[in-house]
Amino acid sequence: MTIVDHLFVIALATVVPWLGWRAQRAQTARIRLGEIPDRPALYRETAIGQWGLFAGLAFLWVLQDRPLQDLGFVPPAGAGFLIGVLLAAGVVGYLFYVFHKAKNMGAAEKAEQIKELGDLVPLLPHNGRDLRFFAGLSVTAGIVEETVFRGYLFWYFAPLLPAWGLVLITGIFFGVAHSYQGAKNALRITGIGVAFGALYLVTGSIWLPILLHILADVIQGAALVEICQKKEPPGQLASPAR
Repeated sequence: MTIVDHLFVIALATVVPWLGWRAQRAQTARIRLGEIPDRPALYRETAIGQWGLFAGLAFLWVLQDRPLQDLGFVPPAGAGFLIGVLLAAGVVGYLFYVFHKAKNMGAAEKAEQIKELGDLVPLLPHNGRDLRFFAGLSVTAGIVEETVFRGYLFWYFAPLLPAWGLVLITGIFFGVAHSYQGAKNALRITGIGVAFGALYLVTGSIWLPILLHILADVIQGAALVEICQKKEPPGQLASPAR
């Protein structure tokens, strides 16, 4: 472990959430001025930013000649993996139930859900084109976030914390990284991060958390389309915040 590792972890806790907050603030300001966000461009730009983070970690890893196994890239096997598959299947089944429920919501229920989502609504997928770009972002998030927030942070904190501590601290980092979405969503995402950390711990491999993360994001994106889709009001497309 080097000083660069310490700086990288500090950046995850400070720079990453700050960049998210800055982009969210800029987008919200534009939306309040009547501009319609260019969601596909926004998703594309977010994915590029995440791959930049991944590239930084990959460069650090290769520079130090560290094995990929230390990031969890090992073949899944054993009873832990089977338990993980069953848990993941249960989560996916529940998410399909949520999607089915969203698809059959009445107008009043959709309005209530939109009210709960608040300022995030204009940034969420509203149609099939949005969803295609959102799916690409989901693949990026599954690979990058699981590698960074589970694989790397587990490795970083392993000399300092017991197993349950690793699950908790990595979940907190995950929530902080998404704190620009507001306190309520940050707490929810912290819980999701803890669950993914537990899945990684049980299986001993990063592959299943990556796959589940991708599937979860795509299915939730499809559910959001069902809730948010409507005719856009006339307005000028807003380019992604920079």
